[in-house]
Amino acid sequence: MSLRSARLMTSIFLIRDDRILLLYRIGSSAIPDSWVGIGGHVDPALEVEGTFERGEGYRMMKERLAFEERDFTALFACNDQIAAGARQALLEHGLRVPEDVSMVGFDDLPPAMDIDLTTVSQPHEELGRTAVRLALQHTNHGGPPPHTVLGTHLVIRGSVQPLLPQ
Repeated sequence: MSLRSARLMTSIFLIRDDRILLLYRIGSSAIPDSWVGIGGHVDPALEVEGTFERGEGYRMMKERLAFEERDFTALFACNDQIAAGARQALLEHGLRVPEDVSMVGFDDLPPAMDIDLTTVSQPHEELGRTAVRLALQHTNHGGPPPHTVLGTHLVIRGSVQPLLPQ
């Protein structure tokens, strides 16, 4: 995850001073590191590690809600599948999105649109083309691949509580 992507996903929460629960992949420090890199504070008590599947998002959120009083007002999931699973668990627990918990995902893949999820969109086709181009370039010329950054953008949908009442 790039610093720019981290800025996109967190800016929506940092201006509101939310307590953000982070759901991310086991062994990845990219999200917490990116968060700190843009001036955010990572509370280790609000980090939950899992895998990239929808069922894992559901499991992580169910476990989180079962053990303690809710200490977060917002949720960032490292992909939209995890967000969808977490959303299902929140709804089953009687919590509403975005009224009780704001949510942001990452990828803009199904089911983001179906669940009205605000998410950071990645240029998936451009990622594939760039990977092939760099692999061919490496095969032909050798050497390390150049550092390549592709653009992302925030897709605002209905999963984040507005800053001001409407």
